[in-house]
Amino acid sequence: MVYLGFEFYNAKAVVRAGQTEIVAENTKLPMYMVVVFPPQHLGEQCVAYSTSMTSWPTPPVNGALAGFSWLAFELAGTATVPFTMAGLLDWSKARPELVPVATSRSGAPAAPDSLHTALEIPWQLWLTPFEDGTWQHWASPVTHNQLTELWHTRLGAGGVEPPFVTPQVKASWAPGYSATFTRLPDNP
Repeated sequence: MVYLGFEFYNAKAVVRAGQTEIVAENTKLPMYMVVVFPPQHLGEQCVAYSTSMTSWPTPPVNGALAGFSWLAFELAGTATVPFTMAGLLDWSKARPELVPVATSRSGAPAAPDSLHTALEIPWQLWLTPFEDGTWQHWASPVTHNQLTELWHTRLGAGGVEPPFVTPQVKASWAPGYSATFTRLPDNP
């Protein structure tokens, strides 16, 4: 029930002492790791409700599934990523690769690309965390009140996670966004 895809750029797999690791093909250039996860949101048709209703609309009702989202990270060309669950989920030395509109006041909105973090939440709205955004999660299953989380990442800020901090996100793109604006408005 955990589905994460891992894509690497400027990278190759090597085996050292029986352990597979991901290393840079060219150590003078950064290596990129992109973590891809399936749609996280489903928009459903609203149905007007009243207490006098005696029946519901006949299925199917309309719905729209969000697309895939991904988190992109830059790793130093000398970085080594163990090809294990714990190694792939250790993002402590990874620098988030964010869309220009999140990192610069002059950055212009642009459609998401595969080497910049893009979160489609809820549907046809692409969000990006700010530069101080950090991701926290456990690398192995955790049990709370007899329920086991296989994986659960949380967006924090500056290494602190909610509820002790409220992370900031910014809309970075939406299909049909007017190109007459040169940049998205700043957050309040």
